[in-house]
Order: sequence, then C-alpha cells, then structure tokens
Amino acid sequence: MSALRVVCNQVSNPRATVMTGSMIEICEKCGQSVWLSPATAITVQEAMALNPDWSRREIICVPCASEVTEKILLMAPSPGQVAEIKAEVARRNA
Repeated sequence: MSALRVVCNQVSNPRATVMTGSMIEICEKCGQSVWLSPATAITVQEAMALNPDWSRREIICVPCASEVTEKILLMAPSPGQVAEIKAEVARRNA
C-alpha cells in the first residue's frame, strides 16, 4: 500500500498564500508546521475513498517534496480547490 502525499506550504514561509480556514498540520518528514486548506483536506478524503491503494495520507512541506526521488503522480486541483483559490483572490482584492 502507498501513501497519498499532500504537499503544503510551511507556516514559516512569509510568501505562502494561506486560505481562509486553513489548519496547521505537521510535515511528516521534517516536523515543520504547514498549512492545510479546507478544500485540500476534503479533496484528500475524497481521493483516498476512491483509491484503495492509498492506505494513508502523508503531509509534507514544499522543501521536503523537492527531495522526493521516486516517481510521483500529481493530481490536478479539484473543483473545490479552484473555487477556494478564486474566493481567496476575490476576498483579497475586495
């Protein structure tokens, strides 16, 4: 069984965009605090329910993700994630 890797921005990154309602999680590689948006959390639950090969989720930060050497499959943003981004951009531009 494999893990669904979820790549998140580090809380310490001042340039990271933080979606409203984001939760703090911990990178499973380095222990740094990371942001997990509400839409991403839902997308992860839905993806894991549809794919029995993913036995668990693995939260990792962007720097740790850049060190991954095995082949990975990237998922396109879900409709919920796209809507969340659009709403955040609109909120910031209001």
